[in-house]
Order: sequence, then C-alpha cells, then structure tokens
Amino acid sequence: SFGLGIDYGTGMGIATNLQNSSVLLLNLTTGNVVYTVNTGGTPLKPLTLPGSSGMLIIDPNYDALDVVPLGYVVREVSFLEHGISPIQNWGIKVNGYTANSVTSSALLYEAPGNYTYAPLQVSGYSSHASGNFSVSDSNVYVNVNYSKTYSIQFMESGLKAGTQWGVTFDGNTLLSNSGDSVSFVAVNGTYNFSVGNVTGYAVSPQNGLIKVSGSGVSVYLNFSMKSYLVN
Repeated sequence: SFGLGIDYGTGMGIATNLQNSSVLLLNLTTGNVVYTVNTGGTPLKPLTLPGSSGMLIIDPNYDALDVVPLGYVVREVSFLEHGISPIQNWGIKVNGYTANSVTSSALLYEAPGNYTYAPLQVSGYSSHASGNFSVSDSNVYVNVNYSKTYSIQFMESGLKAGTQWGVTFDGNTLLSNSGDSVSFVAVNGTYNFSVGNVTGYAVSPQNGLIKVSGSGVSVYLNFSMKSYLVN
C-alpha cells in the first residue's frame, strides 16, 4: 500500500491508504504543492508542482507516479510478457519509473505523450525489447519478449597455473588468470568463438562455431607447449 502526504505550506497534510484501490486520481488545488510517496517504507523523490491544479496518479502495484493537467484522460498501458516459464518476477522501466509484475502482464496508467521503456533483467533470461510507445486516445499494448539463456563454458587443460588465457565469444572477450574455465551466457543460436594466443603454447581448437539449442554447451580447449627445432 501507499501512504500519501501533501503539505500545503500550513503544516497540515493527509494520509491515504491505497491498499484496496488500484489507482488514485487526486485533484490538486492551485498553489505550490509538495508531495512525497512511500512504498514499503522507502520514500520516493519529492516533486514540486507549481502553478495550476492537476491530477496526481499513483498505482500501488508499482513504484510510479505522474502529474498531469486537469482535462487529460489517462490511458492503460499494458506490457505483455512472453517467454518466461514458469512465470517469475519481471518488470519494465518507463521514463525512469519501474513497474514489476509476477503475472504475464504489467499495467501502468499514463497521460498522453511519448515514452521510452526497457525490460528489467530476469535471471536465466535475456530481452532486447527496449523501445518507445505513444499514448493518445486509446489504451496501449506492448509486447515484451524474453528468451531463455544457457551457459557456454570453455575449459582449458595444459597451461601452467597462473597463465593468462582468454576466449572471445560472439564479440565478447573474457580473460582468466587463475582458473581453468570461462563462461558466457547465450540464447538459442549459432555463435563464433576464438581463443587468444598464449605465448609458447598452441591450442586446439583455436576457433569455431557453437550452436546453442535448448541446453548449455561445454568446449574443451587443449593447450600444448610449442616445440622448436634447434640447429
């Protein structure tokens, strides 16, 4: 639930319990109104509304709030999640505010305007569904696609302890100074990899393709000391 406090400069205020209400639309009187909103005991950033009256919109299902002029009609913005199974906590960040959900949809209320959004990270999944949406005269629906990720592990043998080695996978490079493995995560697909040069050693395989298809992949890298012919 949310607690709402409004200071009109007189030291007086009100507290409203929104536990049983999905949305509060509060008409603000004219003047310089300062309010703070608490969720779970953590205060959000105070906001000062100078001048004319407006509506304060608060959704107790997420840590978001907005102020719009009177006469505006707020619309529902539904983010529809696809790909997370079984469903777990996920969320969307919209213009700096965060909406979390444990169902397949996250509902916000927004005034007319243009907005940016980005999905929050979910353990074991990846999403590149960041984008923009506009609110005008109807409700908005935005699809958010998540893909399951799998572990890609490269394991070496043959190097002396403490020897630095590394792997580039799908354009990303990881180095290891003390361990015998490095790990990446990836969704289903086909990826390039290459192993960095280690002075005095040859490695097999040094590069190749990895196909990820519904499970993790392990790649074994065999290092061997180079031999040189001395005349």
